[in-house]
Amino acid sequence: MESYQFKRIASGDANTTVTVCATPCTLHSVTINTTSAQALTLKDSGTNNTNTTIATIKASIAEQTLQYDVDCPTGLTITVPASYTGDVTIAFKPL
Repeated sequence: MESYQFKRIASGDANTTVTVCATPCTLHSVTINTTSAQALTLKDSGTNNTNTTIATIKASIAEQTLQYDVDCPTGLTITVPASYTGDVTIAFKPL
């Protein structure tokens, strides 16, 4: 069984870009712990800031785990809107 690191993103991270991993990594999954009326944007954008969008998790999505298993060659960031009220857990593994 593979093990992953995690990063929790919650309302305290609102209006920021959260660096989940600043180096190449694999995005395993996103668990929606608490839904929010705002969307989150996941980007392949580590230290060289390429900003390639991997996914946008829509607003008001139900609690669930979304599995991706995709490589992020430059790292992984999450754009969190100003009024974000949700709670998600990102599972990832550095390459």
